[in-house]
Amino acid sequence: MTQNRMIDGWTLAGAAAFVCLLLMTTIAYADDSTGTTNDESVQYLSNIRQVTFEGLRSGEGYFSADGSKMIFQSERDPANPFYQIFVLDLNTGNTTPVSPGMGKTTCAWIHPDGVHALFASTHEDPKSLALQKEELEHRAAGTTKRYAWDYDEHYEIYATKIGSKEYTNLTKTRGYDAEGSYSPDGKWIAFSSNRHAYSENLSKTDRHILANDAKYFLDIYIMKSDGSDVKRLTNIAGYDGGPFFSPNSKRICWRRFTPDGNVAEIWTMNIDGSDQKQLTNLGGMSWAPYYHPSGDYLIFTTDINGRSNFELYVVDVEGKHEPVRVSNLPGFDGLPVFFPDGKRLAWTANRTENKKGQIFFADFDDAAARKALSMSPLQKQDPAKGADVAQTDHGQSSQSASESPSNLRDRALALLNKTDGHRWNSVNPGQSGYVEFETDPYSKIGSFFQFALGQTEGTNQSLVHVLYDWEIPDAEFDSTKFEAELSGLLKLAEYLSNAPTEQQTRTLLLHIMINVPEAKRQDLFNSILKAVGGKLAASVDVRGLRSPSGRFTIEGVGTSPRWSKLIERLNIAVGLPLKTNNTPLPNSWAYRAYEKNVPAISISPDQPQGEATDQANGEVNQRAIQLIARILGSLMADPDAPPFTPITERADAAKGRPYLGTEPDYRAQVEGVLLKGVKENGPAHLGGMRAGDVIVQIADTPITNVQGYADALDKLSAGETILVVVMRDGERVLLRVTVGEREQ
Repeated sequence: MTQNRMIDGWTLAGAAAFVCLLLMTTIAYADDSTGTTNDESVQYLSNIRQVTFEGLRSGEGYFSADGSKMIFQSERDPANPFYQIFVLDLNTGNTTPVSPGMGKTTCAWIHPDGVHALFASTHEDPKSLALQKEELEHRAAGTTKRYAWDYDEHYEIYATKIGSKEYTNLTKTRGYDAEGSYSPDGKWIAFSSNRHAYSENLSKTDRHILANDAKYFLDIYIMKSDGSDVKRLTNIAGYDGGPFFSPNSKRICWRRFTPDGNVAEIWTMNIDGSDQKQLTNLGGMSWAPYYHPSGDYLIFTTDINGRSNFELYVVDVEGKHEPVRVSNLPGFDGLPVFFPDGKRLAWTANRTENKKGQIFFADFDDAAARKALSMSPLQKQDPAKGADVAQTDHGQSSQSASESPSNLRDRALALLNKTDGHRWNSVNPGQSGYVEFETDPYSKIGSFFQFALGQTEGTNQSLVHVLYDWEIPDAEFDSTKFEAELSGLLKLAEYLSNAPTEQQTRTLLLHIMINVPEAKRQDLFNSILKAVGGKLAASVDVRGLRSPSGRFTIEGVGTSPRWSKLIERLNIAVGLPLKTNNTPLPNSWAYRAYEKNVPAISISPDQPQGEATDQANGEVNQRAIQLIARILGSLMADPDAPPFTPITERADAAKGRPYLGTEPDYRAQVEGVLLKGVKENGPAHLGGMRAGDVIVQIADTPITNVQGYADALDKLSAGETILVVVMRDGERVLLRVTVGEREQ
C-alpha cells in the first residue's frame, strides 16, 4: 500500500542505501505499444497500457469486488502536494474524489458492497494545512527533499461512503495506523500499526529508536470492519506491513523486514495470527504481496535483479518452489494487484516521461504462470527457518576451501553477474552504480581489487574507493569466508551505488583490508593518496566485516568532533554493539590518514584474545555494513568535510583525575622518563608499558624530562585513550593507553 508498503527501511542522505522513492527512479523509456522488452514478459504480460496520467504521480490501484471500480491515490491537487484518494469508474472513466482533500492520505480499499471504502489520512492533524504550505513552498523553491515515507503518528483509518464526504475514524489511537484492507467477506480490516510503541513503557534505547525510526515498531493488527475488537497479530522487532486477505478471508499475506531494515520477505498467516509461514527467502527487498483470486499463488515485487529494477514475481501459496519472474521491464514495477477475474493485472511503474509512478494494466497469462511455478525447482532452503540468505548466497554452496585465491577477480565477477543476484552497471563510467574491478590499481603492492563507485571516466577521481585485499597463501585460502566477505562488500557497494553527482569533487576513502601486512600499509596509502590528488575529505578503515562476538570497535573518533555525534545518531536504528576510542589504531590505515590531518576512523571487529583481527570467525555482520554505509552516505551528502581535530584536544573525553599507574625513576639521566615499574593491572600495564621503558612522547607532546611528563599528565582526562611512544631496547614502540581515574 503506497510507498510506505515499499522498502523504506533507512535512507542514506544522498547515497541511496535503499530506494526510498522507487516511483521516482530514473529508467529507460519503454515502447508502450508492446510494453515488453523480451520474451520473458511476453510470456506472461500482454497489452500493457498506462491507465492514469493526471497529476505528478499515482499509484496503488485496488479493485472493487465486481471489478468495475478502482480506488487509488494520486498527487493531482495543486493546493495539496500530498496523495489524496480517488475512485475511477472503469466503465465510464469518471473519477470521484474520496478523501477530504486536506492532509496526507494512503492505503485505500473498497468494501465488498462496492459502496463504502476505507483509507488512512492525517486530515485531523491541526498542522495539516501548515505542512501542505511548507511542502508547496519547498517545491516552488526547488528545494524538495528526496521522498521518504514519514510514518506520521497522526495517520488514522477512516471509513466513508464513496462520494459522501463524511468520514468515520475507526482507529482513534496515537500512532501510525494505515495500510488497511477489507477481507473479501467484509467482516475484517487488516492494517499495520505502531500504536503499542506510544502506549508502552519503552526503554531509553527504544525511545530513541521510535524518535528516529518509527517503522521499526510496526506490526500487523486486525479489527472488525466497524473498528471494534482490535487484535495484534505480530509481535517482532522490525517492520511488518502491507497486509492483504486471501480470497477465502482465512489468511493474511504481508511482508516482514528484518530488524535492521536490510531484507524483506513474503509471509502468510491465519487471521488469528497463528501458522506464520515465510514463503520467500530471496535475501532482498521482497514486498507488496497479493493473492491470485484462485488462492493458489501470490504475486509480489522484489529487487533481486537490482535496486533500481524492481520486478514482479509469483510464488506458490506454500512457498515450496522457487519464485518465478513474470516481468522483465525497465525501471520500477511494483504494487501488483490482480483483477477479480485473475486474468488481468494492475501495477505501478515509472515508465513515464517525468519518471514518476503511474498505474498500468496488462493481460496476465495465468496458465503460463501456473506451469512455470510447477516446473520451478524446490526451494533449496526451508523458508520457515528464515535463514539469512545474504550470507548464504541464495542457498548455493561455496567451492571447497582448497580453491586458489589467484582467480579472485574471476570469482568476484562471477558473483557480481549471477543471474539471481544483484546486477551492476559495469560499462558506463561516471554513472551511478558504476563498479570497476582492477587488479593492483595504483601500485604493485598487495593483491586486491577496487570498487570504483561513480568514477569519472579516464580519472581516478571516484567518490568512494572500496579496496579489498586477501593476501594469503593458497593453502590457507577459505573460499567460504571469501564468498561471504565479498557478498558483504557487494551489499555495501550497492548501498552506496547512487552517490550524489554534485559531491564528486570530493573524495572519501573506504578501505576493507584483509591480511594486509602492516609494512605495506604506509606505502599503499601514499600511493592511493597520490593517485587521487591528495584531496581526502575523510578516511574510513574497515578491518574486516566478520565478528565472532557481533561487537565492533571504532577507533579515531577524536580526529573530528563530528564522528561521535554521527555515530550516535546513525547507530540508534542500526543497533550495532559498539565501543569507541579517541585515537586510531597505530598500525591502521586511519592512523596514516590522521598523520596527514585527515579525519579518520578505523572500524574493527572485537576478537577473542589472541585471535588475529583479519582472521575473524563468524558471519559477515549486516549491521556493521549498514552502519558503515550510513556513515559514508552522511559524509557524502554533507557539503562540508568533517573538521580535523588533533588528538590532543580530546573535547569529548571523560572528566576525572588522570591516572596511568607508572613509577618513574626520577634519578635517571635520560632524555625522557625512565620507568622503574608499572602498577599491576593499571592503565599503563594494560596498555603494554613495562619497567625499563623510556617515555618520549604522549599524544603529540614530546617528553624530555619528568616535569614535562607531569605537565602532560595534567592535560589528560580519565576515560580517554592516548598514544604513548616509548623507547624499548633501542627502538620506538607505539602503545595505546586508556587513562584511568585516580581514587580520591
